[in-house]
Amino acid sequence: MSQTLQSLVIPSDLAAPTFSRRLSSITDTPIGSSHEAPIAVVDDEEIPTIDYFSLFSPDEPAHRSAALDCLSAACEHYGFFNLVNHGIPDEVIDGALRGIADFFEQTPVEEKSKYRKGDPRARILWDARCHAGENREHLKLLARPTFHCPPNPPEALGEYVTRFHEVKLGLARAMSLVLGQEESYIEDAFDLESGFDVAAMNHYPPNFKSKGTMGLAEHTDPGFIISLIQDMDGGLQILTHQGQWINVHIPPNAILIQLGDQLEVHIFI
Repeated sequence: MSQTLQSLVIPSDLAAPTFSRRLSSITDTPIGSSHEAPIAVVDDEEIPTIDYFSLFSPDEPAHRSAALDCLSAACEHYGFFNLVNHGIPDEVIDGALRGIADFFEQTPVEEKSKYRKGDPRARILWDARCHAGENREHLKLLARPTFHCPPNPPEALGEYVTRFHEVKLGLARAMSLVLGQEESYIEDAFDLESGFDVAAMNHYPPNFKSKGTMGLAEHTDPGFIISLIQDMDGGLQILTHQGQWINVHIPPNAILIQLGDQLEVHIFI
């Protein structure tokens, strides 16, 4: 039986921050657009893994300092890291991924088509694409402040969104500290409680007709931070600052964290 990959991506707090005026100096050229296939991919380089609990361990200052240093290096050199010991139960992550798989695999196309792209302001959007640069079925939801979902959503999916919001606030505090600022610095700059989160669920079916077919082409993501969980390891690649593509491996029930475009603008400009 063929395997398919399901992923849940949550770009967080997409409202324009107070420093959005800085965006005018950024080029419109997508990162990586100058890299044409075929591209050599490195498989022996690993992105950092951050222990979330260690970022907030006042009883072990040396351990906390080391974790904050690791977070700083991950943000500066990669813009990605695997987050472990984050406090979101395994059953919540597993339940969210099972619910996503059930929607894609069991919901009739006629039902899914009710949410096909039309009004871009719709709170639930579904589409399926199969062409040279994209081979996936996806569902996009407005997840916060109000959770929108097709009928009979898995309870674990809504719980994951709620729990990750708290994790996100913790990461904002930790990132503020590594910038040498007060803990509330990023939270205040982005007004995180007033922003909104979008949940994007992707289903990548196997493709036996074309070697090297991509599920989704190279891109960057807007917002503060992006979280990603998936039910299979592999399939994701990132572009380093040195212009090298590397394969990303996510440990079981870890969360892949990516810095969003707006956060990178704020940190590095």
